[in-house]
Parts: sequence; structure tokens; C-alpha cells
Amino acid sequence: AKHCQCSPSGVDKIGCTGDVEHTIQTGEANPVFCQPYRVSKFERDLINEKVGEMLRDGIIQPSQSPWSSPVVLVRKKSGDHRFCVDYRRLNAVTKRDVYPLPRMDDVFDCLAGAKIFSSLDLASGYWQVSVADSDRYKTAFVTPDGLFEFKRLPFGLANAPATFQRLMDRVLGRLKWKMCLVYLDDILVFGKTFGEHQERLQQVLVALEKANLTLNLRKCVFGTSRVKHLGHVISGEGICPDPEKVSALTDFPVNNVKSLRAFLGLASFYRKFIADFAAIAHPLHALLKKNARWDWGETQEKAKGTLVKRLCHTPVLAHFDDKLEVEIQTDASYLGLGAVLMQPAENGPRPVAFISRRLTDAEGRYHSNELECLALVWALKKFRCYVYGRPFQVKTDNSAVKWLFSKKELVGKFSRWVLELQEYDFHVGHIKGAENPVADALSRNPAVPLTVTGTSMTEHLSCVLKSNNYSMAEVAYLQQIDSQIRPLFTNLSTNPDSEFVLFKGVLFKRNSIDRGRKFLLVVPSTMRREILSRNHDDPTSGHFGIEKTLSRLSDRFWWPRMAKHVRNFVLSCVHCQCFKHVSRPHAGLLEPIPPPSHPFHTIGVDHLGPLKETDGGNVHVVVAIDYLTKWVEAEAVPTTATIHLARFIKNQVINRHGVPIRIISDQGSAFTSAEMDEEVRLWGVKHVLASAEHPQTNGLIERMNRSLTSALAAYLNPTHNNWDNLLPDAIAAINTAKQSTTEYSPFQLVYGRTPNHAGDNAFDWPNECPETREEFLRRVSAMRRAVRLKITCKQKKYKCYTDKRRRSVAPFKPGDTVLVRRNIKKIGLSKKFLPKFVGPFQIVRQVCPTTYLVEDLPAKRIRKRWRRFNAHVCQLKLFRLRVEEEIDDEVSENEAEDVDDSETGSSTIISGHARKTQVVPSPVLTLPPP
Repeated sequence: AKHCQCSPSGVDKIGCTGDVEHTIQTGEANPVFCQPYRVSKFERDLINEKVGEMLRDGIIQPSQSPWSSPVVLVRKKSGDHRFCVDYRRLNAVTKRDVYPLPRMDDVFDCLAGAKIFSSLDLASGYWQVSVADSDRYKTAFVTPDGLFEFKRLPFGLANAPATFQRLMDRVLGRLKWKMCLVYLDDILVFGKTFGEHQERLQQVLVALEKANLTLNLRKCVFGTSRVKHLGHVISGEGICPDPEKVSALTDFPVNNVKSLRAFLGLASFYRKFIADFAAIAHPLHALLKKNARWDWGETQEKAKGTLVKRLCHTPVLAHFDDKLEVEIQTDASYLGLGAVLMQPAENGPRPVAFISRRLTDAEGRYHSNELECLALVWALKKFRCYVYGRPFQVKTDNSAVKWLFSKKELVGKFSRWVLELQEYDFHVGHIKGAENPVADALSRNPAVPLTVTGTSMTEHLSCVLKSNNYSMAEVAYLQQIDSQIRPLFTNLSTNPDSEFVLFKGVLFKRNSIDRGRKFLLVVPSTMRREILSRNHDDPTSGHFGIEKTLSRLSDRFWWPRMAKHVRNFVLSCVHCQCFKHVSRPHAGLLEPIPPPSHPFHTIGVDHLGPLKETDGGNVHVVVAIDYLTKWVEAEAVPTTATIHLARFIKNQVINRHGVPIRIISDQGSAFTSAEMDEEVRLWGVKHVLASAEHPQTNGLIERMNRSLTSALAAYLNPTHNNWDNLLPDAIAAINTAKQSTTEYSPFQLVYGRTPNHAGDNAFDWPNECPETREEFLRRVSAMRRAVRLKITCKQKKYKCYTDKRRRSVAPFKPGDTVLVRRNIKKIGLSKKFLPKFVGPFQIVRQVCPTTYLVEDLPAKRIRKRWRRFNAHVCQLKLFRLRVEEEIDDEVSENEAEDVDDSETGSSTIISGHARKTQVVPSPVLTLPPP
């Protein structure tokens, strides 16, 4: 048979190369020697048996050396014992051989385009290398029955890996990197086609044969499309961790610092597969700091479990291809830095590697713009081997990087960073935070764990989603490879009465609710993250609560457990938690305003502001809302003068919707002026003035002002002077969102149809049967009658609820992470656009029934600035961090406090506090000491 010399039939026939000999340079060191360890009779018999085998096979020989090292038996998982020699004292006096071992990253970066693989393993590789005659006596080992020395290279010598790697590089030097990879005795042969691979494999076997090296055929794998190599699984699609290695982490016991270091060492081996490794592992690394007290709690257990779960659901990273374009996405938060290297593929960009790290104490005090620049400098250093000497793109969701290159005069670290970046040829592009998976991973910790198959588009802790719309072909492909959706195709073929239908190869679900589209697109898991973000984070979605977000989605999309996913996504939105109000019942009985008989019968009008003056000179917003449909009109104005108010009502309300019967407003000077009285008289409108200092009389418009403020605050520029440009989008988001009271969007109640949202035209929806005029009028009239009943019913329930006394809340527990309400004021910025809460902080203990002692999180405990203060329970709100795995987990009722969703002046209040302590970032804002 060909290359039969490479496959020995026994240990006595393993090869022995003459290309390299192992030497042991000890200089003038005195011989080190040791008496044999005391062992049991059973262990002594095992040692003698192994010594006899090695003597018979010519691996060792009797010795008279002055050197000696003791023998130890190491128990294997299988129950057998491994014969080892403790060479620590010999290694201490050995001069080091610094011959390099290949870097793991370099080994895997040569596999672009490879489809066929063979894995070769040398038979007792070290024993195929001779020890130099002049140095054999130094390898002597002592047993209870004699002294022996090695003729062949033993395990445990300090320079053994360097010697063996030098041998393999000499034997396969001209083939290495081009057709095979070599790491000690593990050889990987690769090729793009079977024929090419076969030719390359033969060249490798010939080289091994010439060097008199033999293989262990039981451990070799030939001509496969998927192979395990160096703790990874390699295929034509990319590289992922070896599941057998990852499984070792599942039940890894962590009960002290030593075991924690071991766990993190093993987990860090695969850190390039996890986008936010540093952020997730932060609570674990905190226990390894100097003088840190060992305090293993829920936070640490959660972080450990998240790492294990993320490793079990890692994406298949693409092989780096030097011929393809390179894109780097970076992001920074107050918890760490992160970046991802990506290259284009058939189904969109695919990640090649993820990197992340924690911030130092000094970096933790950087401004966010400084952190963004730092992230870029750090990422390019890490990815230098990929991008140096070639053009590439950098994408970030922060404009600080562009500012860095446009600034003429720079000082300090900025000037140093610019100099460091000058050697790279790159273009900086902007990417929305919702489309930046690294930003979600580090700053908002993204959410859907995915099983990656082939070249499917997947997410970060998790691959990168395309920012553009999906084609129908891509949607069909992603549906077919989705483990949750694939069974629905099978059921469809066997069940003709299925609620699912195929249209142009894409799976849809029949809508059983008489609202929205008749057919709902079945969304695969790889698209859900982007769909959720578009319908909650996008400017036309307004960062609304659970009900509105779910309604916006359920009118067009469906996937298993969608309601739970939406609930988790919204509750863990950092922006919503920090910027939205926490609504609570107020004292005093409620007198609801009866719902009007038809649209635009009764409208509420109010001024919102003053806000930061815009480039157009606007400072206030005039807002009007219809009491039946909840339709909103708004316009930016420079002042609250009557002339602007009257023009708004004339142009935006009367000319568009007709003259209302009644207008409700407060007693502001613009509403009580003589000019306004004259305008109202000419229009023939009844003007109702609300009680002074009692905005609840016009509660609907006051509640709408809050919703509008929250919608605008999500997308302002740093100077807060572009809100008038964002106003139309915010109004569109409100008017197309379902109201919890009416259960319809204002758009539906006014126009009698479902609105078409941004991105909907990318999907080819099935045609719906057209209605006759009579059918349309009957349906709209019935819908509005039902809405009046719903408003009346809702108002009765809300009155009953509001008139009750304030309810007590479940107590916080030590270790809970909370936000603290603060009345933030900043010169030059509008108070309405600033966060309502700061933090997060950690509960230390309960001082009294209504007061808690809170302190900075461990990540922000800087010497002399460690804040600890008392806070009243009404100032506290539980903080929930978005962790990728939790999007799929059900959230209990106690994990949310206040879900703002009502447009009747009320809100859905869920009492209680979450008990799951999350891995949390540093405070959103700096809170001055109390």
C-alpha cells in the first residue's frame, strides 16, 4: 500500500527521525536529583509495567546518571493512569529554547475557500525524536526499583515543544500554510476540491515518509468536509468551538479563586466567538482583583451561566479571505470596548472575529466620545495583521471618530491617537446603533441566542444583520434553515387545513384577528432582532411600551413566543428605563371626560416647552389631540403667542379635519387672550378652560406631551437643537401605534385601514379582497362605536383604580440593581430631554420600610469617589439589563415596574421588583453625592 511506512503496526515500529535531536542546555548547573516518591504496591506494579514496556520498545535504557527526577502517576478520566516524570527541577536550570509555536489565529487564517480536510496525528510524536547522546543522562528518572534515562524525547521537558515544532517546520516547511497547517503533532491538510486535496495529502505523506515519521491511523481523519482540529470544528463554512470541549464548561465547579481562574482560562480560549465576552465576564474578573473579597452570588452565577450558554450557541466564524473587502465595527460603553471584523458573503456580511476588553479605572472616567476613539485605536491594533497595508472600512455609531480626523488642532491623547491611526488606510462610515451588533452587545447587550447553520445571517454573542431590507429569497432561505420554523413546512405539506400558507416560497400565517394584514410574515430567528429594533428603537416607532410594540408587530409579523420576546426586549431597553416616567396613581377622584360621538368633536390643545432653541428658531411645540381617535397634530413654534396658536388650530386642525365642537386647554396666556377669544367666537367653538394647577382636567393632552417628549428624546443630537426636524417622525410613530384604550391606532380610526410602515414594501404581501363602499362605511362605523364603548369601559376601570389609595410595593433585596430618580438640570440643555433616572446602583440594605442604602456598582467604585447614600423607595426603580439569552426567557410579572402604554392619561402599572441580578454597565449619568 502507498505510504505504508507512515502507519506502524505497533509501538516498536514507530518512526525515529534523524532530522532533529533534542538537546538540554544546563550550562554549569549542578545535577539535580530526587529520591523516588513513596507509592502503594498497586502503583509500584503499574510503574514497573510501564518501565518494562518502554525498555522493550527502546524508548528508555538503564542509567548511572547523577541526575534524577521522580515519577508520578496521573489518573485519566477513563480510570487508567498516565506515566509522567516530574522534570520541574531540571527545567528550572535549563536554558530556554525560544523557537516559536504557531499562533492559533495564524493557523486558522489560511483556510479561506477550503472545503475538504484531513487531520493527521503522529503516533507518540515525541517518541519519534531522539535525545542527543550527550544529554540523555539528564533525563534520568528514579523509581522504587531503579534509575533509567530516555533515549527518545519525553513529555515534560521545558524545550520539548520547541524541538518538536522545529522538526515539523523542517519536514513540512515548503508545504506549511499553503496546503497544510502544523501545530506540534497535529497536522491539518486542506483543499478546495477533492482532487486538489488528494494531491496535497500525498505530498504531505511523502514528506513525513522521508523524515521517517509515522501516523496513528486511529486518530487520523481523511477527506472530510468537517473536522476537529485544535479544539475547534472546521468546515468550508467557517470555524466554531468543539462542542466536546465546550461541554467541559457546563458543569465546571467554581468555588474559589483557583477554580475561577481555571474556568475563565478555558472560556477565554473561545472568547473571539463571543461579541461581549469582557462585559459578560466582568463580575467574574472582579473577584480576581487584588484584595477582592470572595463573594459568589447571583450576579456571578448569572455571568458564568451566560458565558456557558453563549459558548453553546456560538456563530460559525468565517475564514479570513485576503481577497475580500474588510469591515471593522467598533463600539464602547462604560463597561468595555468591543469590535468585530467582518467580510462580505453571499447572504450579507459575516464575522471573522470578535474582540472585547474591560476598561481600566482611568478609562472609566473618559467621556463617551473619548471611549469611541479609544475603541477604534485599540481595535486596529488587535486587527493589524488583517488590515495593515490594505484599504478597509470602519463603521461606528458615534460621530466622535469623524470629529477626530476633522479637528485641526489636537492635544494630549487625541494627537497621539491620530498619529497611531495615520499608518492605516481606512474610511470611516456611520452605522445606526440598532444595526451595530457590537453596540448592542456592549452598551445594550443584545438579545436573541441563535443556532448557526451554514452561511446563514446570524447575530453577535451572534452575527451581524444586514442593515438593508431582506429580499424574499433571503427570507425563504432563512425560514427553511430555522429550527423553529422548519417543522411548519413539514406540517404544511401534510395538513391542507393548516393556518400557514406558502406564497412565492415564503411562509405566511393567516391572521385570525380582524386587524392588520390578512397574512402575517413568519419571521425566522435571525431576523427577529432587527425586526424588534425597527419596531421599538426606530424614530418612526417611538420607543413605545410592550402593548404598542407588540401591536405594531402583530399586525404584520408572527413567530413563536413573539409576545414574550417583545416583552423582554422592551423591558430591557436602557433608554426607556432611564428616560421614561414611572406613572403612579394620584390622590383625588377622577372625573373622566365622556368620549365624543365622532372624530374631531372634542380636541385638547396645549404647549410643550420651552425646549432648546433650534436652528429654525423654534422653542415650543403646539400639540392637539382628538378625544375619540387619539389622532395627534403638532407644530414647532418660536413662542407661545396667540398668533402661532391660532394659525396652528386653523391650518392643522380645522382645515384638515373640520371645525371641532369643543376645545379643551389650560389657562395659559395664549388661550385666555382677547385675540384667542375672538378666534374661538368666529369658529363657533366652545372653549373649555382647565382648572389652574390641575393638568388632570386635560389629562389626555398632558399624557400625550410625555409620550411625544420620550419619542423625541431618543433621537436628539448632542446639542438638542434638531427636535423640530424629528417632530414629524415622532407624530407619525404616535399616530400609527395602537392605543391601549381603543385597541386601534389613530390612523386606523381616521382612515379605516392599516398603515403601511417603513420596510413593508420589501415583502411581497398576498393581495386582499377589496371592500365595497357600503362595507367600508359599515366596518368603520362599527369600529368607532366599539371604540366609544372601550373608552367608556376603560375610563370606568381607570377611575376605580385611580381612586384607590396608593399600593405598597414589594421590598427590594440586598444586591438588587436599581435606578434612582433625580431632577436633572444642565445649563444649555432642555430638562425634558434629559434622563429621569440615573444609575444603576446596588441595594446594600433596607434602612427603614421606605428607605434603602444604595451604593455604586463594583465596576464604578473608584477610590475617594465611592458613593453610598440613602434613597426613598419612591425614587427607586429596578434596573433590567438586556442580556442576549433573556430575550427568549419569559419575564415574570415582578420583573417590570411601570410599562407606559396608555394614552388616556393612565399607565399599566405592574408592581414588584425583579430578583434576577444582571451584569450591569456603569452609571448612565454622574450623580452628585447626596
